[in-house]
Amino acid sequence: MEESLNKAGVKVDYGVALDDLTQNDMAVTTKLVHNGVKETITSKWLLGADGGRSKTRELVGIEMKRHHLGVYFFIADIVLKGDPPLDSHAPGKGGHIFPTDQGVIAMFPLPGENNYRMLGQAPEGIKSKDQVNMNSEYFEKYLLDRTGRKFNVELGPWQTIFEITHGTSEQYRKGNVMVAGDASHVHSPVGGQGMNLGIQDSNNILWKLAWAKRIINNASNEEEKAAAAVSADIILGSYNTERHELGKSLVKSVERATTMLSTRSPFLKFIRNMVIRVGVPRNSTLNNFRRAGQLELQYPPQTSAVIIENTKASKKSYICSPGQRLPNICLNDGSRMHSHIDRIHHTWVYLNKPSALTRISYQKVVNVFASNEQTSIPLISQEGCSCEQVILVRPDLFVAGIGRSREDLISGLEMTGLDEKALAMM
Repeated sequence: MEESLNKAGVKVDYGVALDDLTQNDMAVTTKLVHNGVKETITSKWLLGADGGRSKTRELVGIEMKRHHLGVYFFIADIVLKGDPPLDSHAPGKGGHIFPTDQGVIAMFPLPGENNYRMLGQAPEGIKSKDQVNMNSEYFEKYLLDRTGRKFNVELGPWQTIFEITHGTSEQYRKGNVMVAGDASHVHSPVGGQGMNLGIQDSNNILWKLAWAKRIINNASNEEEKAAAAVSADIILGSYNTERHELGKSLVKSVERATTMLSTRSPFLKFIRNMVIRVGVPRNSTLNNFRRAGQLELQYPPQTSAVIIENTKASKKSYICSPGQRLPNICLNDGSRMHSHIDRIHHTWVYLNKPSALTRISYQKVVNVFASNEQTSIPLISQEGCSCEQVILVRPDLFVAGIGRSREDLISGLEMTGLDEKALAMM
């Protein structure tokens, strides 16, 4: 990721701490300490992705209420030595889950032979790594006691014990300051949602900041500047309305799953272990992994000023609905849909509907035809793939609108509160 930023001319600074910030309607003034040297930066906006103990959130006055479950887990990077003790997985593919009476143990493959990141519930009474000697012998005994299997363990670079807490910031935006990632939501690692949720926060806000910047920079007089400020507020406001409700819902679902996984109730443990043993190996879990990767999430149009609800058409007549992630369907030229989408500006997709247009102002226009053979998950109806449709796709690959014609979508866009100049720059 850092290499990609460097290629784009962006340098990542290390050893930088936030000291203070103030804001008004025009700008944010941020005071930093950079390797011991104080510096002040003035910017139009500030995005704080500074973790669960966010200084940005504290300084701007956004509250986060945490729920403490009184449950402790450990994470340990380990290497299993000797003969291959487990079925091998490529890094990032698959994993192993052991449902036991003392709690669930999960192992996720890391680069290297038999390298794993292990997640498990700490024994009762253990609240800190200072209470135990987290050496190879400790983890060998831990695994033997819970799985009945003898493993030869070599420690990797990282082992820790932590308390599970859950919480969501009361809002993700206050004025010209926004928070993202763990600064806006914290929860247990169960389900692997934390990193995905944070990345989706960034994926949602960055293109909106770029769009708002284009609008403001192209305003030349006071009247245009006032209109640009209104449009920018609508666009950035959609970050909070789209991500906040979704974040609250996901944190609640992770909290319920964590409670189930860490239960001490014999009956609930029996149910939990049975569900894991029966459900996890099935092919139906492909959709569960899509949900874990947050590829199934949807922004309800009523929660967003920049998504156009289509109330007239049948869902079967389209490949997706407004607010959903664009399906990466196969096209008749052998390519996939996502390869045609602009990741900076919106894209007009004419699917199965020829158009002479190649660009509309800032927006790319693509003319594509769906293949007769589709492998996408979830499945899309044959009618949905074959019908003529026009799709307005956001840079984050979510659908801003879908209909039979561009004119249908334009009329919906004009009702969002964004003026003609702002829409031209999307």
